[in-house]
Amino acid sequence: MFLRKTRPHRPTKSGEEGATERKSPALQALFEQMDDGNRQRVLDLGPASGENVAFFADRACTLHVEDLYTTLRDRIAAGPGRAEELLPIPEETRFDVVLTWDLFNYVDAEELADLASRLARLCRPGALLYAMIGYLAEIPDRPTRYRLINSSTLLYDPPSTLTSASKRYSTRDLSQALRGFRLATSFLLRNGYQEFLFIREEDSETQAEEEGTDSIHDGTSTPASP
Repeated sequence: MFLRKTRPHRPTKSGEEGATERKSPALQALFEQMDDGNRQRVLDLGPASGENVAFFADRACTLHVEDLYTTLRDRIAAGPGRAEELLPIPEETRFDVVLTWDLFNYVDAEELADLASRLARLCRPGALLYAMIGYLAEIPDRPTRYRLINSSTLLYDPPSTLTSASKRYSTRDLSQALRGFRLATSFLLRNGYQEFLFIREEDSETQAEEEGTDSIHDGTSTPASP
C-alpha cells in the first residue's frame, strides 16, 4: 500500500493540537430518534473515550466499547466469514445504537458485508447505525478517533499523517452490504466525508425475538456545513 506523508495539522479553536470541531447532522438525527424513555444499549466500535462515556452516562445509556480501531491499526483484522472474531459479543446481546464512525473505510468489500451481517444479528429492530465514508482520493491510513462534544458536534482527533487510497463506498454499496438495514438519511459534509444513518428493519428472525420499535422516515443526501 502506498503511504504519503501529509502536512501536520495546526492547533484549532478546540485548544488541542490538530483536533477539529465539526457539526454532525447525522448524529443529531440519531439522537433525536433515540427513545429516551427506555435505557438504550449502545455499541461503540471506536476506542474508549472519556467524553463519549460521560455523554452516554448522562443519557442513562449502557455503553459497550469494542475498539475495532485497534484491531485495524495493528493489521490483525479477521478475514471474511470470521466476524465473530472481530466482535466477540454474546449472540443474545442486542443493541439499540451502533456507532461505526469511519471504520467501514478500512475494510474490504467482503469484510464489510461480513461485519454488517454480524451487526445486523446484534441489533434490535429499529436500532440505529451511524457510519462515515470518505470520498476524497486519499484518506488517513488508519481510522480517526471521534469524541462527542454534544448531540450535534464531534471533536475529530488529529488524523494520521500517512494516507492511503479511499475505497469510496457508494450509497448503493453500503445499502447492499448492510442487508437488514434501511437507509434513513445521509449528509454530505464539506470535508470530503458523507455521514449515513441506517435503521435495522424487521425480519422473520427478529420478529420472533423482539416486538416492533419506532421507525424513522427515509431521507435523501443533504449537503451540510462542516
